[in-house]
Amino acid sequence: MATTSPEAFDVFEYLLTSEINENDLNDDINVFLNDVYFKNAERLLNNHPIDLAILSGYLSNRLGFAFVSGYNSAIHSLLLSNVVNKKKLKDSPIEYNKTTCFCATEKSPMPNAKSINTTLQRKEENDNDKDNGEEEWIVKGKKSFVTLGTMADILIVIVNDINNNNEVMNETEKRKKLRAIMIEPKKVKNNNQLKIDNVGKELPFIPEVPHGKLVINDLVINKRSILPRDGYSFYLKSFRTFEDLHVFSSFLGYIFRIVKLWEFPEMFQEKILSVLSSLKYLAEECDLNDPVTHVVFNGTIKSAKEIISKFEENIQNYVNEPNTIEMLQRDRVLFDIANKSRVLRGKSAWKKIRSRL
Repeated sequence: MATTSPEAFDVFEYLLTSEINENDLNDDINVFLNDVYFKNAERLLNNHPIDLAILSGYLSNRLGFAFVSGYNSAIHSLLLSNVVNKKKLKDSPIEYNKTTCFCATEKSPMPNAKSINTTLQRKEENDNDKDNGEEEWIVKGKKSFVTLGTMADILIVIVNDINNNNEVMNETEKRKKLRAIMIEPKKVKNNNQLKIDNVGKELPFIPEVPHGKLVINDLVINKRSILPRDGYSFYLKSFRTFEDLHVFSSFLGYIFRIVKLWEFPEMFQEKILSVLSSLKYLAEECDLNDPVTHVVFNGTIKSAKEIISKFEENIQNYVNEPNTIEMLQRDRVLFDIANKSRVLRGKSAWKKIRSRL
């Protein structure tokens, strides 16, 4: 299948033609990240991050690792969407071999502008000559649930810029002025300024994937750590769509592995690749903030879920590996976990489209 550029790696051809062995059921996420995800990233530097989600999902031995692949790839795509004419992984503002976390959740499990109380404030004693990116800002607050938080090399943190609070964002609404900032925990010298602990109670699914809670106490950052563009429109609001698209691509990559390994009828591979091609097009060519894209995306996810449902109906007939079946049954909640927010985004998209008639 033709790729988007001559130097890009053809992921679909690899899925179809590569040899595949029985699952190694190693459950160490560090082994997966180092031996699979980061190595794939190095291979795919000339590809869009969506290909990293698909390939790493395919090479995962469990749904949790596929989820991690989609999650990290989504952050690369999100950051690239705010860089003009840059779509390749090598152009991402973050290094490909860094574990990156998106930090938004505070009290509400579905974070919005009102729920963000972590603050960003410009230091009053900034010198006049600190206008070259060295201007200092202070961050303070808590994040209650951060996927991969305890493993983070980089944190993308959504904060309330209280220097610009209640900025008018449109004609009818006022809301907090949000920004996205980048923090590298390992470079923070004062442990009291940044703490990342386990959330405590283990989730009943994907137990291999750690989650953390974040406490920031008067952490000083410079202006270079503040990402460009509005934190609500281009980061908080957008990320759920980016995450949804990339995570489902990884899930389908993982299911492709199983149907190929256990010799399901070939129509499963055909249907999975058909949906993956649509998700790949949406990621590479479309504005994920556009309502038309949301409508197409929702339809594509419905097609993906039909394939997953058919796969689950047939898994007992083909898969002769009890651990694989048990893990899938335990973790399948991931297929539905974003349903509510996706439905809300879909309703909003249709409302905007109807207003254009």
